[in-house]
Amino acid sequence: MALATVIAGGYTATYNAVSMGQQEDGFRLRMSAAKEEIRSNTYGDSVIDSVYRGGNVFLTSVFIERDSVLFKSAASPLNPYGTAMGNMGLVGRLDFNLAQSIVMTAIPSLSAAASIGTLTATNAIIDQNLSTEIAMANRASFLPLTFRLYPYYSSEVKWFAVT
Repeated sequence: MALATVIAGGYTATYNAVSMGQQEDGFRLRMSAAKEEIRSNTYGDSVIDSVYRGGNVFLTSVFIERDSVLFKSAASPLNPYGTAMGNMGLVGRLDFNLAQSIVMTAIPSLSAAASIGTLTATNAIIDQNLSTEIAMANRASFLPLTFRLYPYYSSEVKWFAVT
């Protein structure tokens, strides 16, 4: 009898229906709730309740294939505002209109496939706080990226869907 249920297994992923290549250690899904704290003078500076006001979701990974869609595609997630790496593109554009889908699919026959077989984030775009480095050297290029997942409406408001 197992002592615990451990979920393990890798995922393949696409951005705008194009393979994102290999990752160093899979993906990390980070979710945070936004809350407005309510304080009462009666209790000094103590928070006595909070109002839930949505939240934010991010998907992070370290990619290891420099010649993948992340770099060479005209629709590169690294440069959603221009047409090629190094081009500034048009300023003043809204991210939501440029965001693309990320679809992660669990590798079959591993325990992850039985837990979350597919994760689909309909509106993903490179996070505004990302500052990354691209190694131009005689060693492996590791590219850490963080995507912001914008919410969307599909029978209810959601950041992503899982099956």
